[in-house]
Amino acid sequence: FIIMADLIGTGIVGLPYTYAKLGYGLGAAVLIIFGLLTFYAGLLLWRLHMTFPTALTYGLLGKNVSGQVI
Repeated sequence: FIIMADLIGTGIVGLPYTYAKLGYGLGAAVLIIFGLLTFYAGLLLWRLHMTFPTALTYGLLGKNVSGQVI
């Protein structure tokens, strides 16, 4: 929850600047594109979590995906 709130909070703060520089049309297009990319990244993380349910941190997830580091 904290990471999600941090990312959303930072994005909301930057929206007025983005719209001021790009305009409404291009600003909305960029917002939609990045929203879709964020959704896809979340989907990939969810799939990894479903594959490795015991991995509760990114470190454990990386260890499960790539194996033990020598």
